[in-house]
Amino acid sequence: AERAVAHVAAPAPGAAAQPLGELVRAVRAAQPEARVSGVTVQNDPAAAVLVNTGRSDGYYVDPYTGAIRGTTATAWRGFFQTMEDWHRRLGLAGPNRSLGESVTGACCAAYAVLTLTGLFLWWPAKIGRPRFQVRGKARDWNWHNVVGVWSSPLLLMITFTGIVMAYHWANDLVFKLAGSPVPAAEGPRGGDERRPANSPREGLGDGGRMSEARTGGAPRMKLDYDALARTAALQVPGWDTITIRTGGGRGAGGPGVSVTIKPRDAWPLFATTQLTLDPATGAVLRQEGYETANPGRKARTWIRFLHTGEAWGWVGATLNLLAAIGGVLLVFTGLSLAYRRFFAR
Repeated sequence: AERAVAHVAAPAPGAAAQPLGELVRAVRAAQPEARVSGVTVQNDPAAAVLVNTGRSDGYYVDPYTGAIRGTTATAWRGFFQTMEDWHRRLGLAGPNRSLGESVTGACCAAYAVLTLTGLFLWWPAKIGRPRFQVRGKARDWNWHNVVGVWSSPLLLMITFTGIVMAYHWANDLVFKLAGSPVPAAEGPRGGDERRPANSPREGLGDGGRMSEARTGGAPRMKLDYDALARTAALQVPGWDTITIRTGGGRGAGGPGVSVTIKPRDAWPLFATTQLTLDPATGAVLRQEGYETANPGRKARTWIRFLHTGEAWGWVGATLNLLAAIGGVLLVFTGLSLAYRRFFAR
């Protein structure tokens, strides 16, 4: 949906990219009401720079000309965010958020029990193949059996990892089994785990420089995006993307800057490096990543990305998608078999 605006023509040899501050200034000049919340840079000369202006809004800017190529696919991003909210908490918000999370967590646990017991019932039988020429009860029975056996391993992985993300006791158990200290709760269940724990809460000012924030009555020192990007690139020389956001911690000059770095040849595939930079000095206040995490945090991160299949890239995500489709088919055939049993006449 964003392919046409997310890429630029290959630059001429020796062409220099404009400072990130200039690109942010261009966005603010075109959209004076926009509140810039971050910048994402790719280590690709043909990639546009993404200037975020909200949770799902943003503008792609040509890094060589400063021209705004277009906006993010706000409708699609909003659609997927709505789907995610329904998946995690039935779309409920505010005081009903916990209720929605409790219902989805209980459903996840119940589905795990059904999958385990179904696998136990059918595993001794010969694993057959789907039969498309039969109809009625025979069709439902065959599809329920075959799809259940083949999709059960992935469905169990999806449900058990979902239970860990749904319940604090299950999350704490992972750390205890790994022999690592249990971290303090960082928010309600089902929070956005793609975002760093210290998520941005401040906008950025004109010219790509951090807006002034007063700490003890004194204005905070301004620091531009280019300095932040250079510091981040030095920490991970083989970087693929750098995402800069404010409000990522506390430094000598006030709220820090949160920077997420994705290595080009990361292993695991989901590994990232999180930096918190002091806005007054540019010094690295904190650096966290998969390699430096304790065993409990590593296990918990694997669980997060095994749940979606992203741990194995597009192959894993596709397999999880097929398992989810199989899960829907299990529900349909299960209800159909139950209906035929109780209302046979």
